[in-house]
Parts: sequence; structure tokens; C-alpha cells
Amino acid sequence: MGNTYWISCPRCGYKHFIKRRKDTVLINFPAWCKGCKKEYNISIRAKEPEFESLS
Repeated sequence: MGNTYWISCPRCGYKHFIKRRKDTVLINFPAWCKGCKKEYNISIRAKEPEFESLS
């Protein structure tokens, strides 16, 4: 699985926030960070993720 990598949490920098492949597409995906105990609404359409805090 050399084409996968981890996206860090936008708030606390927790390194294992979301695992993603190059072809991953997420739209309004609710993701919970174990590090800062916050939920984020994630959209990944291209190469860069977009984050919106839900809490």
C-alpha cells in the first residue's frame, strides 16, 4: 500500500487522523480526532483536504 498516506488533524496535528489514497474522494465526511476530541466535516475532492469544525 505505497500509495496511501495519513492526513493530520487541522487543529492539533494528530498524525493518524484520516488515512487516504490518491484516488480517495470524500464529501461532508464526519471525522472524529482522538487527539483534540473534536469532530470535523471533511471534504476531499482533489489533492488538498478541506476541513470544517463541527464542535
